[in-house]
Amino acid sequence: MNEKKVVKYSKILLVLFIVGVILILCAPGIGEGIGESILSKSGSMDTQRFYMIIEAYTSSFRTVGVVLSLIGGAGTLLSGYVLYRENKDKSTD
Repeated sequence: MNEKKVVKYSKILLVLFIVGVILILCAPGIGEGIGESILSKSGSMDTQRFYMIIEAYTSSFRTVGVVLSLIGGAGTLLSGYVLYRENKDKSTD
């Protein structure tokens, strides 16, 4: 594979990994913000339902963050391995 393409893909996957980690870390704040927004639109809500909404959105964002970070991290590692193998093959020639 072309080395420039591998570097380009590894940069994209690294950004994907970073976005995933940020989503994981910010998931509670995002979930709480969405819950507060829903509460302000509806006016009043049962406390149990409010906490359930916050927990559901927090869990959803955390899951998306984990998936993105796993895909980005694994892809970055594989891209690094491809670059390593290409450089190793060039040095043995």
